[in-house]
Amino acid sequence: GGGGGGGGGGGGLGASGIFLPARGEATTRDLVHACERVQEMRHARPPPCRAYYKIEEAFARSGVRVRKDWKCVDVGASPGGWTSYLSAGLSGGERGRVWAVDPAALSGLDPIPDNVTHLRMKAEECEGPLLADAFDRGLVDDDDDVSKSRVGIGIVNLVVCDANAAPVKVAAMLVAMSRLMRRGGWLVTTFKNFCRGAAEWEREVVAGAAALARAGFERPRVYHLFSNCPQEKTLVARYVGAREE
Repeated sequence: GGGGGGGGGGGGLGASGIFLPARGEATTRDLVHACERVQEMRHARPPPCRAYYKIEEAFARSGVRVRKDWKCVDVGASPGGWTSYLSAGLSGGERGRVWAVDPAALSGLDPIPDNVTHLRMKAEECEGPLLADAFDRGLVDDDDDVSKSRVGIGIVNLVVCDANAAPVKVAAMLVAMSRLMRRGGWLVTTFKNFCRGAAEWEREVVAGAAALARAGFERPRVYHLFSNCPQEKTLVARYVGAREE
């Protein structure tokens, strides 16, 4: 399956391993302490790039937890911040993998982790090579809906995207990528202002979310994360399957 979403009412460890009180019980002191701990951890282990903080916060806000056996695709992966986060989340698992899709180098990852495959191509070119790599590595499960001709859907649990493109273009890439996704899988993407002004960007955010909903991504949630730039928003949605015509 695609894994679970978030959270109950009791206290527990947050995404960064910091204890958080139960919802509604946190004090200002708790918040300050948590922020200080996050800062200490970030200084101790700096990520490949600042974009790492966006995906970290997106998972914390949405309550989605990456499982060690997940098959993940990072669209527009360079320089490697989001791929690094996913690779670490899969660490210790035997069947988890990240396909990092980008023609550019993963300059933030040296060396590239063993559970990462870099597909140096555009997103629209990656379906065949990705499926071939999954077959060759024995990562296609018996219940995956993929034909022997290597054309089909159903192996990917998570698609993420932080590409530098307008929201409607990003949404179109991700709608095509949904052919590879298992039902119950997750999508996390940034919608950036690569538009002609803020008003057009806001319209494209709405249009992009609507396009994803029509393609089978259920109830997209749009966040303005602390880690987002002023004109960036992050969308999280679960894939339930394309609508029947």
